[in-house]
Amino acid sequence: MLFDTLVLFDLSSSFCYGRKSDLVKHGYSRDHRSDRPQIVYGLLCDREGRPVAVEVLPGNTSDPKAFTRLVDRESAQASRKSVVAPAVRSQSARRKDETGRTASGLRVQSFQDLLKDLATLSRHRVQLTSSGAEFPRLTESTALQRHVLELLDVAV
Repeated sequence: MLFDTLVLFDLSSSFCYGRKSDLVKHGYSRDHRSDRPQIVYGLLCDREGRPVAVEVLPGNTSDPKAFTRLVDRESAQASRKSVVAPAVRSQSARRKDETGRTASGLRVQSFQDLLKDLATLSRHRVQLTSSGAEFPRLTESTALQRHVLELLDVAV
């Protein structure tokens, strides 16, 4: 076991406004916000206070359960041959890979391609020949561009 080398454990929580994660639950609130659901996270450190492991847990996880879970996980990892654990793809990631689409139906693309797509948005100055009046004109945005700008909270 790791008890002879791991000596510091701290558990904290953060209250949440969103509810999209399965980890967001009502539980003992260290923030004195019993009206809000929360997530719990535990930190395991060595004698010098250097972080060795961190675990994010459901908001209704008790202190003893969090400690046991983190130490058990750390013990299991210590018995591995490699410090690199294989990643487990989520169901939504597998679905995106299979369909080439996001959950909202947008095409999956690289960050570089997204930047190239956003770069096609432009603002032009239009001048009427009859009166000389000028006004700005934006190019028509695509569904993807509108979605990205909405996520960034950018108004055009």
